[in-house]
Amino acid sequence: MRLAIVAHFDRNNQVEDWFLQYIRTLLERVDRCVVVSTAALSAESQARIRSTGAIVEVRLNEGLDFCSWRRALEILSGDLKSADELIMCNDSVFAPVAPFWRMFDLMDQKRPDLDIWGITENFQIRRHIQSYFVVFRKRALSSPEFSEFWNGVKVLSLKDEIIRRYEVGLSAFFESRGFRLGAFYQTQWLGLIPWYLKRMVRLPFVGVRSIFRATFARYPKNQNVPTDADLADPIDFGSRLLNYFFVNPTHFEWKNMLRSGVPIIKADLLRDNPQGVLIQGWQREVDRAGLLSSEMIESCLKRIRR
Repeated sequence: MRLAIVAHFDRNNQVEDWFLQYIRTLLERVDRCVVVSTAALSAESQARIRSTGAIVEVRLNEGLDFCSWRRALEILSGDLKSADELIMCNDSVFAPVAPFWRMFDLMDQKRPDLDIWGITENFQIRRHIQSYFVVFRKRALSSPEFSEFWNGVKVLSLKDEIIRRYEVGLSAFFESRGFRLGAFYQTQWLGLIPWYLKRMVRLPFVGVRSIFRATFARYPKNQNVPTDADLADPIDFGSRLLNYFFVNPTHFEWKNMLRSGVPIIKADLLRDNPQGVLIQGWQREVDRAGLLSSEMIESCLKRIRR
């Protein structure tokens, strides 16, 4: 049995057509799917999700996705022991832009050794599976460690702390207990050389304290101001210096990802493009992949930019 848990949020309290298509695609090979939304969805919007066959629950907007996934796991608690696989995902992507289940077939063929896998891995802070899409296979799903991790998920107010403790922490937690983790997409490091050269040129002008401010901080109330002791810690500084160079593959490698069969493209890349990545021609790449149309995505982007 395969299960899916989906975290949803919409600033306009709506359910987009592409999201319903995503849920329908999941339910092609998923026995039960739970969508937990932190948007103030109307009864009509909730009914639209239920029309796909998914279970819907609306909760307060606190704790971000990990608290939504924890709630979904509580709803599915009676099915977890007999499940062979659990998909954990959210709506921070547009999907599916390419044949969705081909990725699963390839992972079953090429990486049957993995206990947990995702679409991409990120090396910011430390190596971790990016939480927008994670698959737990039987060995991890049925383990006491799975319950231990999720029982420890609490409502936190700072996004940086949630990322460190739960997104990055999930990979660290399971790897330290002997589970095997991996990703479908392998970062094409050679293609990132121009970016690294640009960062190296800028480094003398950025300054040590700016590197600290540009990376995730552990300071109270998200005040990214390093002390002299922080600057004197070579291990801590080395970690932050590496974070200055590491990039988010879902932004910098979006085109290679689509051409490699990855069935998603990140919404914040198209909506905000925070790193100023060249995204010209994304419509052509999405339409070439053949499922979710660029017109549907552009229509959604216009609404959420208002």
